[in-house]
Amino acid sequence: MTLTEILNLIHTLLEKDTDYPTSSDEDYLLRLELLKDAVMIWEYDNENGTLWNELYTTLQDSDVLLLGEKVTVAGQSSYDCPSDFVFPSSYVKIGTGDTTVYYKRIDPKEAPNYDNSGVNVYYIRGNKKVGFTINLLGTIPSTNGLAIDYDYYKSAFQPTTGTDVLEMADPQFSVYWVLAELVKDDDPGLSTQYQQVSLNKLDAMRMRNNQQSYGQDNLIFDPIGGFGK
Repeated sequence: MTLTEILNLIHTLLEKDTDYPTSSDEDYLLRLELLKDAVMIWEYDNENGTLWNELYTTLQDSDVLLLGEKVTVAGQSSYDCPSDFVFPSSYVKIGTGDTTVYYKRIDPKEAPNYDNSGVNVYYIRGNKKVGFTINLLGTIPSTNGLAIDYDYYKSAFQPTTGTDVLEMADPQFSVYWVLAELVKDDDPGLSTQYQQVSLNKLDAMRMRNNQQSYGQDNLIFDPIGGFGK
């Protein structure tokens, strides 16, 4: 569902008409802010610590506007992560094919132990305020333009324009979350009903997210085991 479709549905369920507010109306702006809150509730799912499959991506697939550095600069060991970066979930890979170099993650406090060791490792520095960087130890790229790639967990996309699409599997969670907030003061009973619908949808998304893939053994396969040692 697009942002426009979600906000229109919220309006229809709330007002029982199709006289939708425009993007400059106070009702529109209030509902948009509540929708963003619903996205954050889904993203963090703090009580359960859910890591949503929809939020795993790769550096090479990230939008250029997120400013993640995707190619090497000769002699450079530090590279900016995309602005939606939360944490890495793989080795860092530099190059392609048989010449790919793999770097294993270490904690920043371990970095001094790897100085001049010749072992290919990386560590993360930074925070949400200043941004994050990937820092390489071992083989430092000596060539410009080699592809850098790694898997990472990202922050959820926040919609701003009518054609934006939410990343969550069931956007109706956000619809009923917003409705519960909108009627909370005037009709607490109806608000509770809406909130229960939204929580049921969140539970269903969580269950789908955590279930084992059909026809798969319950095994964890490490396709790059041994690299970086």
